[in-house]
Amino acid sequence: MDNSNTLDLVALIQQGAISTYPLLLCSVILLGIVLERAWSLSGIVRSTARLTRDVVPVLARGDWQGALELVRKHRACPARRVYTDLIATALGLAVGIVAVICFNYFQSRVERIDAALRIGSARVLEALNAGRRVHGA
Repeated sequence: MDNSNTLDLVALIQQGAISTYPLLLCSVILLGIVLERAWSLSGIVRSTARLTRDVVPVLARGDWQGALELVRKHRACPARRVYTDLIATALGLAVGIVAVICFNYFQSRVERIDAALRIGSARVLEALNAGRRVHGA
């Protein structure tokens, strides 16, 4: 069986040389963030249902202070978690925006370098052809 068409992840990483290592690092960090967010958000629905079940009867009796105490005692207040998640999202967006700006800057630089190399190589080929014509080769 011919294995030339199979994808070997290690070989791909080695072919990408040094540029693949930051990508691998970012991928590992991304996986960690995804797992942390999944773990952090997993109990919010149950926690909210439990808090609602406890607070609604107290509010129905008009006991505002008792309801406030229940919310304060509640370990995983959904609003607090949502707040921290929004802060994390804002910071993630800031990092992502800076990364995209840097990527676009370097991409445009690479495109300019590519264009300069293409123009330079075309000029070299033209000069070689002109030299051949002059010397009759």
